[in-house]
Amino acid sequence: MVIELFRDIVIIISGVVIAVSLVIIVSVVLSINKRFKELAANATDVMDKLQNASEDLQLITSYARQEIAVPLAQLAGFVQGLGQSVQSFAQMFRKF
Repeated sequence: MVIELFRDIVIIISGVVIAVSLVIIVSVVLSINKRFKELAANATDVMDKLQNASEDLQLITSYARQEIAVPLAQLAGFVQGLGQSVQSFAQMFRKF
């Protein structure tokens, strides 16, 4: 009878240990899940802010391209054409 009592006590203790272990594991997993959701929400906020910043930067660079780079390129083309015309006139007068 002692062995049966010992066996029953071991079964009860192991059942309690397994139940407590499962409760602890579930609580840890739920805690990690909650923190992961918070992290994912923060990452989504950061990505939205980065998207807005990149759109603003794209707007600024397109404005700079339209208002500064295109006229400068046109001015450079005009100056280069003017220089070539002066050079060709100078070559015409050198021949005479």
